[in-house]
Amino acid sequence: LLEDRQRAYHLIANIAGVVREAGRVPHNFGISSHAIVSMLHHYHERFTVDSTTWLAGGRYGVLINKKGQQRSASEGGYDFETREILAQNVRTMRKWVEGEDIEATQTGIYVQSSLFDGLGA
Repeated sequence: LLEDRQRAYHLIANIAGVVREAGRVPHNFGISSHAIVSMLHHYHERFTVDSTTWLAGGRYGVLINKKGQQRSASEGGYDFETREILAQNVRTMRKWVEGEDIEATQTGIYVQSSLFDGLGA
């Protein structure tokens, strides 16, 4: 499993390098890994990420922490409503894309607003 993750990380890094050389702003589909989103900040000043991880959290009652780990929203006796779970997950993933939780000197990171509109972010 670790070898597969490392292979995926390197493949995405290679693709990010090619996109950077082309001078394009990438839109990344299906990336829900904090490590990968953080790595993209080293390649691109601006990028977007499209993932259903935040949405699946509402369906299955799972919260995503700032490191990308998933925890049951009812763990510890909490009683979050679905909307609250979704709002928390969106806030967390938005911080990844905006680079708030990593040391990044880049500015102007674009967050695909249609994904986050109206979810309390």
